[in-house]
Amino acid sequence: MYNMPDFRKTLNQYVEKSDILDYSPGLMTRANARKDDVPREDPQEAILRRVQKYRETAEVPFEEESTTGAMTEAMRPISRAEGLGVSDLDNSGDWVATTASLLRDLEGFKEEPYYDVNAFRAGYGSDTYTTADGEVIPVTRNSRVSREDAERDLERRIRTEFGQRAKDVAGSAWDGYNAMQKAALTSVAYNYGSIPGRISGAVKSGDPKRVAQAIQSLRDDNDGINSRRRLKEAEMMLYGDRG
Repeated sequence: MYNMPDFRKTLNQYVEKSDILDYSPGLMTRANARKDDVPREDPQEAILRRVQKYRETAEVPFEEESTTGAMTEAMRPISRAEGLGVSDLDNSGDWVATTASLLRDLEGFKEEPYYDVNAFRAGYGSDTYTTADGEVIPVTRNSRVSREDAERDLERRIRTEFGQRAKDVAGSAWDGYNAMQKAALTSVAYNYGSIPGRISGAVKSGDPKRVAQAIQSLRDDNDGINSRRRLKEAEMMLYGDRG
């Protein structure tokens, strides 16, 4: 078993020997005289082989071993669900809470209004906000939407608008979907205004794999601006089925 001092000593001796071969005419003559019979070993390749052998056989101190283990864990390939943030979502049963968490991340919060497609929007990408007394107010150019009003509006619209629209399309299949799958479908409806007719057949089927494929087929809509979102929703259909 190699240890570091012995390895360094051997390596230095080898490098010194290589230098002699390069700069001593007498030794070079003898070396060249034998080159047809015995192939000359490339010094750099020899050094690399010795380094590799040391790595394979040397004893590693405990501290280095722990560091290497941590680095290996940090460098391990992540799953698609992890990469898209799907595994961070709650799939325990409250689909409204799961959907709200998803949409907060996807839409982001904006207090000041901006114009998008056909209306001014604020909060979590909504064209309305909901006050503490339950009043629903359209967003205008002069609106300023608090996070509290945006949160109320988000839950209201999940329950009574977009979640309901997804449920209406799914029909009897809705009850077979779990929290994460319902959240994925509601996210699609929230983004499109309703479930696109192109995927309604898959949604009605109750087959998560078929729905995932159908959602992925929407990736190129609007020049692919929501491609990552479609991938995330599709992965939620599959990951949710495993959850």
